[in-house]
Amino acid sequence: MHRDFADWYRRVAIEPKGETLEKRWQAIEAFVESLDAADALELVRLFYARPSRDSGFIEKYRTTFKDTDPTFPMRDNDPELGVLAGVTLVHLLEKDAAELADVAALGMVCAACRGLRQDVPVPEIGDRARRYLLKRSSSLRASREVPAVTIPELELAEILDSLKKSCQGNNLTVLAEPIIPPFEELQLAIRQLATSAEKAVNHLTKLQQLWQEESDILWWLFGEYSRDLNRRMADLELPGVCLVAAKELADLTVVLPGPLAAKAFLDKVLRTVKRKLPNSTTLHEAVNAPTREWRSSWIRQDDIGPVEDLCPVLLAVRKSLETDGLDDWVPAFEKAAGIKVRQSIPPLDLAYQAYEENLLVRAVERCS
Repeated sequence: MHRDFADWYRRVAIEPKGETLEKRWQAIEAFVESLDAADALELVRLFYARPSRDSGFIEKYRTTFKDTDPTFPMRDNDPELGVLAGVTLVHLLEKDAAELADVAALGMVCAACRGLRQDVPVPEIGDRARRYLLKRSSSLRASREVPAVTIPELELAEILDSLKKSCQGNNLTVLAEPIIPPFEELQLAIRQLATSAEKAVNHLTKLQQLWQEESDILWWLFGEYSRDLNRRMADLELPGVCLVAAKELADLTVVLPGPLAAKAFLDKVLRTVKRKLPNSTTLHEAVNAPTREWRSSWIRQDDIGPVEDLCPVLLAVRKSLETDGLDDWVPAFEKAAGIKVRQSIPPLDLAYQAYEENLLVRAVERCS
């Protein structure tokens, strides 16, 4: 059981008993064993009190707890259910779930929208997602040592001698038993060699991907040009660069959930536009700054449907394409997202938010 489970329960004014916590934890462990990416995203929606996309999910989730505790309520317990969803996500992050955990963590940080989303019951649960992403990025890029290829030691002379002895005589039925052990030994050696070679090749492939990613990103930073617009970043408006730079850096990111220095990369690009960044911008300014053509190509390129309700920036861009005026899209977006478009947000935070939303779309596609 997680050491903070009881404290998180108390944040929604529930004083849990030890027996109750044990039963809840049993249900959480059972649910995590069978969930998929769609379920992980539903847990994120439940934690942030967003509408469910799967009409049967909440009933299924409640039933998991009902199975371990017959007294568990099947209705009118939304605050408790939100906390349980958050704890379930934390448990998933602490397991060796890799790609599935990436989806959950990216979903949690994207849905929080850098603090623009209000009334989160247990904010520290979202902080666990951020720490997971940092740790995951670090671990994926930390190991540069290539595993050695293990060459099994074989006494080939003895094996060949054994085979020769097995082949003496002209009665084939006599060969069956003595000829098997030498070939089994050869088979085992070949299997060991192939396994170690495969590990080395896979590791080298990953390193090559990381080196290519680093090289591409560094050339992009050095060039200070937009790949999509073929213009100097410095010639663009800062709010728009928040989105353009985020999208282009995501395009160059090969290994999810992205490099540890991603935020620093975005900071450098933004400072090519303004050396001293303003304290804040707004989602409204950022969405309206790029051309409609660029916004259309961005949203058409990514299938944001499964996660657009958890990605405020991508959702805002899509809504802006459904209307003509600079403000016509705002009411529909604010109703769907539960976020005000004119709330202040630091430009770097907005760029990083858009970057991680792009990564979430790809993480979900990878798990499909």
